[in-house]
Amino acid sequence: MFIRQLKSKTKKPHHINPIKNSFGVVSLLIIFLLLFTNHANAEISTKKPIFVVAKVNNQAITNIDLANRYNLVLKISKIKFSNPQEKQIVLNQILQKMIDEELQIKEASTLEAVLDAKNLTNP
Repeated sequence: MFIRQLKSKTKKPHHINPIKNSFGVVSLLIIFLLLFTNHANAEISTKKPIFVVAKVNNQAITNIDLANRYNLVLKISKIKFSNPQEKQIVLNQILQKMIDEELQIKEASTLEAVLDAKNLTNP
């Protein structure tokens, strides 16, 4: 009888499930990014008119898409331009890359390509 009472009064150690814990962190991060991205896009759209800079297979690439990719490239590469021509060259290269990506996506969907985990490599 005494042993049974002792067992019932002892607390079991609290086990933290790392999957549930990381899911909560990831969920909060996604929510934060969505809120930040929507806020940033709202600011851009109120300042500049939105227009299509390229159309690939009925998919539009807008000036906002191009500006977002351009800003990402600048943040990652930390490029400094000495003149406006250099900026225009980079913008043209980014636009061409975005067009190529759309064509690759279309080709992959036409071929019904599936990406397996074994096909991915870490650089």
